[in-house]
Amino acid sequence: MSAPQSAMVLAAGLGSRLAPLTDHCPKPLLEVGGRSLLARALDELAKTDVTQVVINLHHLGAQIEAYLDAQAPWPFSITFSREPVRLETAGGILQALPQLTSPFYVLAGDVLCDLPLNTLSLPPGATAQLAMVPNPLWHPVGDFCLDAAGRLNRTQGPRLTYSGTGLFAKAFFDGIDPGPRPLRPLFERALDAGTLQGLRHDGLWDNVGTPETLAAARARFP
Repeated sequence: MSAPQSAMVLAAGLGSRLAPLTDHCPKPLLEVGGRSLLARALDELAKTDVTQVVINLHHLGAQIEAYLDAQAPWPFSITFSREPVRLETAGGILQALPQLTSPFYVLAGDVLCDLPLNTLSLPPGATAQLAMVPNPLWHPVGDFCLDAAGRLNRTQGPRLTYSGTGLFAKAFFDGIDPGPRPLRPLFERALDAGTLQGLRHDGLWDNVGTPETLAAARARFP
């Protein structure tokens, strides 16, 4: 498989649990250690062979555009997928799919993760590989099990949590109608088909979704 040439960063969320911080600042622009969450995600992509990044926008999206315009350029082009109506995760990726090449990385714009992205790969027959992390305190039951062969399933192997980082083939979204829709039902479909792979990551991972997790992330980067 050739190295992925494109990626999508999800940045359209409302960040409601972080209000009032996110009332006037989109969550991906909140800073940790003097650098925005979004910039940190783009820094990770800059370590890969990606040449194009798509960022979806909804809540305070104009601020994200202006912020990126003012930054030093990254070694890839950046385009935007604007969502007048929020499309959720799968719907947002579907709208941006024509701008992406297969396979492509997906990163959450509000997650800190130091997984080397080039360790993700799609073996024959797989349509996605998800970076999986040990279950955080706020999600003790996890999402899926990871077996010794690297396949995600419902019963075999340790149960882990999806990190928000993954590598996807366009075929993962085949037959899905556009519009607002979450990603979880597509994961379930891939589990049933046996085409969903996983890779365990035990390094840095902070899902910045609440004041408490933001404080914990900032404590890592004083």
